[in-house]
Amino acid sequence: MTRFLLTMATIFSFCLVQAQDYLPMLNAENVWSTDIYNAPFDPGCNICGCCSFTVTQQVTVSGSVVVNGETYMRVLNNDGETSCLVREDNGLIYKYSDISEEEVLYYDFTLELGDVFILSQSEEYCGWEGFNNVVSGIEVINVSTQSIAGEDRKVIEFNFFNELGIQETWIEGIGSVLGFDPIGETIDITFGTALACFTNIW
Repeated sequence: MTRFLLTMATIFSFCLVQAQDYLPMLNAENVWSTDIYNAPFDPGCNICGCCSFTVTQQVTVSGSVVVNGETYMRVLNNDGETSCLVREDNGLIYKYSDISEEEVLYYDFTLELGDVFILSQSEEYCGWEGFNNVVSGIEVINVSTQSIAGEDRKVIEFNFFNELGIQETWIEGIGSVLGFDPIGETIDITFGTALACFTNIW
């Protein structure tokens, strides 16, 4: 069993090594735990009695379903219910949108320095109840290969920081350091997200 905690102090301290074949992200054994920081109106308790709090949302990938001829993996939330459908194809991860009944590009691990990734707008996230309605495009500012959890992985850093000051970074085979979903920026009571733990049981 491989398990590690992600912290900003350790994410960028891994040694650079040679690249290898692409590591898939959507393995059925993977578990993502994301901390969601809620801060209604203001951090801490305020005059209306609204207090800051953190919820840890856990998602897993299990089973598959065919939609429009494509096979999607089911992303399950804490309650074991399907929260979204995703599929992977040569470093590209697609999410099926229940809203548009079409798929949207969710991750692109083929990106290189200077590329811009266009985020879908108002698409419900897989891991938690949030919507990206603020950020449209993020630019790649660094690409490297790092040894993380015993594997050489492509690491893509973007010119985006969330409210907690965590830079949006994608790790091959894992996803975003902000959680299962890329970008945790929303207009709601959420103060930010961070991947608390990623587990893969072989």
